[in-house]
Amino acid sequence: MDKKIVKQLVAREGLVIILLLMLGTFFYSMSISIPVKEPASVLEISLGGTVYKLTQEGATGAGQNAAMQEIFGLTSERSSQETFWQSFTRSLKGIAHRLSFFFYFLAYPLYWLIRFIDWAVRTLKEQ
Repeated sequence: MDKKIVKQLVAREGLVIILLLMLGTFFYSMSISIPVKEPASVLEISLGGTVYKLTQEGATGAGQNAAMQEIFGLTSERSSQETFWQSFTRSLKGIAHRLSFFFYFLAYPLYWLIRFIDWAVRTLKEQ
């Protein structure tokens, strides 16, 4: 092979590797920088046969009396579901993390497989 052709092949492969590493780094940094509010931890307290759940947002319990409502600020119903934005950012973070894994470990072997198939088809057509 000519030295010029070898240099071109090495340069092209080097640029492909650098591009894939840059994309992987971008998606990894994106996945670690997306803030996700974790669900609040729950502490369960049993007082007088009634179980109270204490969270960062407040407390809930069945059969609440006025004294317990005063002490813990209890409410009878409290939603524990994630908001749309919390679930969206959690999903976005997961997608970015998977994309970073793909670009770091799977994209280059997949690129080589596609190039091999292309080369094999062109070689068989020439004969």
